[in-house]
Parts: sequence; C-alpha cells; structure tokens
Amino acid sequence: MPRYRIENRITKKVVEVEAPFAQTACEMVGWTIGNCYVKMLREGPFTNITEKPKAQKS
Repeated sequence: MPRYRIENRITKKVVEVEAPFAQTACEMVGWTIGNCYVKMLREGPFTNITEKPKAQKS
C-alpha cells in the first residue's frame, strides 16, 4: 500500500500514513484533501488493493 507524507496547510502538522489513495490518507487523520499538501513516499507493490500480498522472493 502506498505511503504518503501529508502536511496540513493550516496547522503545518506533518504525518505519514499508509493508505490506498491520497484522499483516504487525509481522511484517516481527519483532514480534507483541500487542506493538505500530499507527497507519495513509497508506492505499494500491488495495483489491485483487493489482492492479498504475496511473499517476495529474496
């Protein structure tokens, strides 16, 4: 699942959240996406979020 760095434009508080979408990440911390700067830090290995994760070969 992608990991996002979110900064609240009003309070300047910064959090990192794992969520399927940027808007969902903002909603998880109780902020609207219009009040946030969002940066994707890491993209998840799966494009279909309903698919179960598979073990990665090392």
